[in-house]
Amino acid sequence: MKQFSRWIVQHYLLIIVISVLLLIPGLYGMANTKINYDILSYLPQNMNSMQGQNILEKDFRVAANAFLLVKDQPDWQVEVLKHRIEKVDGVEKVTWIDNWTDITVPKEFLPDKVYSQFYNKDTTLLQIGFKESTGSENTVQAIGQIRQILDENMYLGGTSAIIADLRQLIEHERIIYILLAILLIFIVLALTLSSFIVPVLFLLSIGAAVIYNLGSNIFLGSISYVTSAIAAVLQLGVTMDFSIFLMHRYLEEKNKTDIKFDAMSVAIQKTFVAIGASSLTAIAGFLALSVMQIGLGKDMGVVMAKGVALGVIVSLTLLPALILVFDDWISRYRHKIIMPSFKWTANLAANKPWIMVAIFILLLFPSFYGKEHVNIFYNLSEALPRSLQSIKSTDIIKQQFGSADTLYLITPVKENWKLKEATAQIKAMPGVVNVVSPSDYLDESVPEQYTSAELRNGFSNGKYEYTIIQSKYHAADLQSGKLIKSIRQTTGEYFSESYLSGESVLTDDMIKLTGPDQKAVDKWSIGAILLILLFTFGSISLPIILVLVIELAIFINLGIPYYTHTTISFVAVMTIGAIQLGSCVNYAILMVSRFKEELLTNDKYTAIKNAVQGTASSIVTSALALSCGTIGVAAISKIGMIGSLSLMIARGAFISMLAILFFLPAILVTLQGLISHTTLHWNGKNKNQGGLTGEKTV
Repeated sequence: MKQFSRWIVQHYLLIIVISVLLLIPGLYGMANTKINYDILSYLPQNMNSMQGQNILEKDFRVAANAFLLVKDQPDWQVEVLKHRIEKVDGVEKVTWIDNWTDITVPKEFLPDKVYSQFYNKDTTLLQIGFKESTGSENTVQAIGQIRQILDENMYLGGTSAIIADLRQLIEHERIIYILLAILLIFIVLALTLSSFIVPVLFLLSIGAAVIYNLGSNIFLGSISYVTSAIAAVLQLGVTMDFSIFLMHRYLEEKNKTDIKFDAMSVAIQKTFVAIGASSLTAIAGFLALSVMQIGLGKDMGVVMAKGVALGVIVSLTLLPALILVFDDWISRYRHKIIMPSFKWTANLAANKPWIMVAIFILLLFPSFYGKEHVNIFYNLSEALPRSLQSIKSTDIIKQQFGSADTLYLITPVKENWKLKEATAQIKAMPGVVNVVSPSDYLDESVPEQYTSAELRNGFSNGKYEYTIIQSKYHAADLQSGKLIKSIRQTTGEYFSESYLSGESVLTDDMIKLTGPDQKAVDKWSIGAILLILLFTFGSISLPIILVLVIELAIFINLGIPYYTHTTISFVAVMTIGAIQLGSCVNYAILMVSRFKEELLTNDKYTAIKNAVQGTASSIVTSALALSCGTIGVAAISKIGMIGSLSLMIARGAFISMLAILFFLPAILVTLQGLISHTTLHWNGKNKNQGGLTGEKTV
């Protein structure tokens, strides 16, 4: 490590040049990384709903679709409009009544359930199928071209249209997220650090790490829009600790020598272990997201773990180089730090620890209860502004045609004789508005000359055929889940192989996986971090204490929405535990390490006072940087998934900071005797600590 640190200070200009050159591939990768805007596509591929979705998309071209409602237009004009849309690049087909029969033929010859698919009073409905998946570049561009064709009496809605609007909204907001985060973090650092130049250097170095991280995502193929939106801001906040550690040590070493290169060499050596250990907990927390069955967890976990690792590298290479270049400027633009002494906080922990311990215990039950009963939203459209064009159009379509969602039942062609009986039972189920199946087109009462081959074969590919089930329930409704369960039970009685898909079905499966995924992530993140802390401190008790303090902060964070009657996204519920634990346990490690050091020369009460006052400034700076960086996103984001998660991260960092400043010191003092007997080489073990709850040493 000594040779590495010397190499850094000897070649600091070369490091800056290399770092700047690496920005070029980083920026290229950022520009060419694909963004996945379809959260439901992250469901496991072996699920029945996803298998059905794949069949619909690949074989029938109906999985990626939009719906167009046209008001007050004669059929011949609608037919002209349809042919114009079919010529749009990216459109596979447009389904309307003329696919089944000539528009001059009396509509009375068609079954009512088929007719009702396309007409309601003065409106008619067209279904547009796209060549590529929902949210793909070509599909989004096709949506834009179609909108240029439409007039004020035409409404384009459905999932593909919503995701196209979502994409535009994110692309507009994403740069604002980053700029606002940079501004807020700069303000925090400028007020809490001793020089106005230091925050600039921090942001430059971490900004480079962010570009490297986002650019390297090109090798992942694609990342989710949630990850894309918050990754930069979260990386800025989480890895700020490493920069603060290095800067504090460098300033300390500069007081011992006038040679800045020697001071930096020693600073790198002494912070390497601290930064490495701190990064391990954050990486473990993020990687724990990868155990989720829903692929979104792996997507976010890998990107953020990679970001933390790159943050460590940059903090030990580029940041030292920048500090050496601008060392004179750092000294020139020094100012008074705006930070309290935290003396009263330290005295509270030393003089009245039992008060804080009692409050800690009292908060456990209500916060845990709130966490377990929080209201969660899953539906993408519910998390978007109602003013979006696609949302308004979708609502109008649902009002006109009486259904809130479309389900697709896929069955083998060789068993189509069972379909009439199955669909008869399904149509009688509460909540089903209409059922349209291939058997409707083969009704013997309809003359063959009035039905085309497309009418008879449009819902069949020779192996499978699909049935449309219109439901009055929205995706994620409680009643929707019951209806899906009933349909699956009924189809299971008739078919040995069948698939049920659609937005409601996929969302229902997402809901079922959320609970188990959250428990798995919590279990693995807690286990991994306990193990890291076990080896870090050589202790049985300390890892449990530290994790328990952060877990209380997590419980409070997740419990607040329950008591404030706020609904949060399922993404936030599944991921916040691992993110908050991995990101904030470093504050607790810093406090415990300083307490252990102070016990070398002081009794436990003096030691905890010195530990609180010695670390509070760093803890507050780090926590506020993460909190302010993400609260800006939460404040301006119009996208519920992103805003909800950002708010949870911001609030979680702040609550964790308070828990570590108030609860952890009191617990350390109270359980000092237990800690000394369960920790290897605990410095205060042989001192007169008065047992587990001993009196102050006079």
